[in-house]
Amino acid sequence: MNFRTIALLAMAVTVGCPFQQEESDDAAAMAALATLSAPSSSLNSAVVSFEARDFNDTVFSCSGTFAVSSTVSLQPLDLRFYISDVRLVKDDGTTVPVIMTADGKWQSRGAALLDFEDKSGTCTGGTTTTDTNTSIQFQYTPGSYTGIQFVLGLTDDLNRIQNTAESPFNVGGMYWSWTSGYKFARFEYRHENNTNNTLFHLGSQSCMGVSNPVSCAQPFRKTIRLTKSGFTPTGARVVLRLDELLAGFNTALAVNKSCMPAAADADCQPMLNNLKITTAAAAIGAGIDTGEATSVFELR
Repeated sequence: MNFRTIALLAMAVTVGCPFQQEESDDAAAMAALATLSAPSSSLNSAVVSFEARDFNDTVFSCSGTFAVSSTVSLQPLDLRFYISDVRLVKDDGTTVPVIMTADGKWQSRGAALLDFEDKSGTCTGGTTTTDTNTSIQFQYTPGSYTGIQFVLGLTDDLNRIQNTAESPFNVGGMYWSWTSGYKFARFEYRHENNTNNTLFHLGSQSCMGVSNPVSCAQPFRKTIRLTKSGFTPTGARVVLRLDELLAGFNTALAVNKSCMPAAADADCQPMLNNLKITTAAAAIGAGIDTGEATSVFELR
């Protein structure tokens, strides 16, 4: 009997109902599985790397610039983001949750922090650190898969600042104190020809509740599904395309710009459009995942 079966049986006993679960309820199974620390001989292990690349396909580095077009280059200041609810995509399009390996630093409770800044070059702001993390580790059920799926951001049950929380939920640079939650993504830069900084911070807003669970009317989370022919979990690379994220954005603004997603700021809307998250102009309100595929991430 493998760990997934044990976890599902345990949940069935708790709620007093059969252990057949709809896939939409797999998050509960994933949470139960994530609490199991002992490795299982019936599961495979995988490491998936994450990269950030520019218009020229150059890897992000704090020691250089990154191009967003053939004529425009920017200086990085910070680049970090959380992911959660990691799954593998099966041949039939359904998904299977993986067991994220808690490592005491970058991964815990089914979530991970990817950190590309290293407090060098132009990334020397007060909240930057020398530590970096550009991969995730997990266990998964053997099978045939075509890709990977994850959520850019944290689920509502994780999105509540706790100063005593374990890493990676105790990283001060990712606290968003005015929402009592976290920045799901922190991307900051300046144009190489001026001193004006642009800050793009993504995170849930319009949240109700002072403790878990918190409900947010504007989630500002994005489900990323990436597939390709010949996919295998180990050795896969997920690439964040910075040029695709900034497509249509005026990178040469003559003022410092803080892009906080829910604000009806026309300058900041292109990044949300590129992520396929609704803006303040949408009839259903801001911060909703449109369900469309985005070119901001790709699988290699």
